[in-house]
Amino acid sequence: MWRQRGMPSFMIDTTPNVSNHRGDEIARWLNECKEDCNYVIIDDLDIANFNTDQLDKLVVVNPFYGLNENIAQQAIDIINKQNLKQ
Repeated sequence: MWRQRGMPSFMIDTTPNVSNHRGDEIARWLNECKEDCNYVIIDDLDIANFNTDQLDKLVVVNPFYGLNENIAQQAIDIINKQNLKQ
């Protein structure tokens, strides 16, 4: 999908598909992560699918249009805020 849209094709990791609640999948991945990770969640699901402590790291995309410059900038801003806190 990424290559077809001319985007970088390198991803560090994805969450396991083990639950009906995306927030739980992300929490599980973070618990298994060996490092203190800065992260952003880019998803097309409603915010009700995420844990409240994840909402400040969430960017919701339209499932028909996906990632665009505005969404990418929101994701970058989230990561940059986390970098400032360190």
